[in-house]
Amino acid sequence: MNENIQALFEMGKIEAPVEKLAREFCRASKMGEFKCAVTTRFGFFCDLCLEDELLHLKSVGVHTVASCCGHGNPELASILTVGKNSREAMQNMGYELIGDLYGRDNWRPKSTLLYSPPEGEEDT
Repeated sequence: MNENIQALFEMGKIEAPVEKLAREFCRASKMGEFKCAVTTRFGFFCDLCLEDELLHLKSVGVHTVASCCGHGNPELASILTVGKNSREAMQNMGYELIGDLYGRDNWRPKSTLLYSPPEGEEDT
């Protein structure tokens, strides 16, 4: 998560590489604004919180589209995949299928979302 905070700082999105500022920024970034989107080394855009996870999924042959960190709402966080092989791979890796969205399989991300406090800690 510290790399994500540093990335937001280096992109000029937050004034200092501080976790509280990063969380506030992420909570304020609404869907469709693409404030926290980054370009991966493969040339696709994704939310910063999901970059590592999506790159890993791509490396094991999972095809993802239009995934979202939920922008402050973990219930909206999702990874959308395409194809039977992607579905099988996601199931084999223990991902939770949360439904169908736009004709795509919709999975719960495993990433720690930047706007969420670590487990067992209250957000201050």
